[in-house]
Amino acid sequence: MLLTKKEIIKQYITSLEQDINIIDEGNEPLGTASGIRNITQNFNDESFIVINSDVITDFNLATLKDLDLGNKLGHIILVKTPDYLDGDFEVENNGIVKGIKYTFTGIGKYHTALFKKYNDQDLGDILRAEKDIGFSVHDGNWIDIGTPERLEKVRQLTQGSK
Repeated sequence: MLLTKKEIIKQYITSLEQDINIIDEGNEPLGTASGIRNITQNFNDESFIVINSDVITDFNLATLKDLDLGNKLGHIILVKTPDYLDGDFEVENNGIVKGIKYTFTGIGKYHTALFKKYNDQDLGDILRAEKDIGFSVHDGNWIDIGTPERLEKVRQLTQGSK
C-alpha cells in the first residue's frame, strides 16, 4: 500500500516519541491562520513561535524564544524581498504596511489573542490588518523553497558546496 505524504509525515512525527501535536487540515487546506487557530485552542493565554516548513534560513530562533512581546500581539521576521518574490511589506513610522520592499519569512512569535481577534484564514491578511505587530529585518540567509524549482536550485547549491 502506497502511503500519502501526510501519512508519511504523521508516521515520522509519531516515531520521534516527542510531545508534538499534529493538526490534520483534512483534504482542503485551511490556510495558515486557520491551522494556527486550531492548535491555539490547546494553549492557555500565551505566546508561541511559528516557522514555515518550506524555508531554509540561518535565523536564530532563540532570539524569538527570548523576545518579550510586551503589548504586541506578534513579532514577525522580514527579509529584503528576493528577486523571485513580490514582497509583502514596507516599513513606515516604525511599523509595517502593505508593500514590496520586504518579504515575510514565515517566522514569527504570536500571542494567542491575535488568533482570537481575527477570523481570517490567511496569516498575511491578519498581519496587514493588525497594528500591534512588531518586526525585525533579518539580513542573513533565507530562501523560500516553496516550489519544486526553488527546492532543486537549493539542492544544486548545497551539493556544489560539499
